[in-house]
Amino acid sequence: MMTSTTAEAYTLVFSLGGEKAAEFGNFVYRKADEILLRTRNRVFSVIVYGSIIDEAYVEGLSDINIALITKGVVNDLYSLRTILSHYFWERYRRKLSVEVFPYEVFIAFYRNCVPITVIIARKGLVIAGRELINKVLRENCVCGEPSLYYSLCRAIREYSKALLNALHGRIALSIRYLQHSLVHALRAIILRETNELPCTIPEIRENLRKLKRMELLNTFSQIIMLKIRAFNAEKIYKRKRLESLGPRNPLFKAFKDVFDILSRAWLSVGINILTFDELIGIIKKLKPIELVMRCQDNYPIIEMYDREERYHRASLCK
Repeated sequence: MMTSTTAEAYTLVFSLGGEKAAEFGNFVYRKADEILLRTRNRVFSVIVYGSIIDEAYVEGLSDINIALITKGVVNDLYSLRTILSHYFWERYRRKLSVEVFPYEVFIAFYRNCVPITVIIARKGLVIAGRELINKVLRENCVCGEPSLYYSLCRAIREYSKALLNALHGRIALSIRYLQHSLVHALRAIILRETNELPCTIPEIRENLRKLKRMELLNTFSQIIMLKIRAFNAEKIYKRKRLESLGPRNPLFKAFKDVFDILSRAWLSVGINILTFDELIGIIKKLKPIELVMRCQDNYPIIEMYDREERYHRASLCK
């Protein structure tokens, strides 16, 4: 049951509303179409999605997620994203995250039930191109390995961002990525057990209730609340520079709980990854200044640069 404290926190978080999301989407639509017209490309559809219309938006921490579906391939994707982010920041003082899909790629991904395209098409706020999205939704979306491994690999990648930000003392960002990692891991677990893809936070909660996975639901709720209070956490934990994660670290339990769920998600496809303690042992030994955890051939690996800028790479599998 949601306590009054929780309810108050949620009231503070969900303050933007559909009108503001639509304003953001229309602004990006105009700018993107103006830029792409110069290259004889066009924006077919614009969709606002993610935490701004879900249950995890935190002002000043969360990005505004917008998807562009274009007529053809955007040759200079980096420049387009950079320019749009610059315009958006100048206008709204908010961070913008843009995903760009050529139409043929988007519809192929949707047919394979790749989570990001399913979330965009089914749950996003369509600013332009409603007919195109309706056409996509009529396609047969079959959940299988692409959707499962997308979720597993994104869970690993987001966890590594959480770790890196924690090691550099960026606590609020670390908590944000920790929540992202947990969302992807839970999607993988639910998908494996039900063959259905939960798109939103309420859908994840509902599926966990139906599956009677209350321990997962409790951890999920705790991490969501930790994200909502991330800036308070930043003030508290900044005093204790996070050189490494250990039992005395105030975020230790959150990182361990999420990694345990992430491990469970990988185990559901028969892959046994390192324990949290083994992972932290590697990090303590090498003291990396940069690290990334990612998938190679659907197996998780970790890559690091130590303080002498030497490159290290290891499997995360046992």
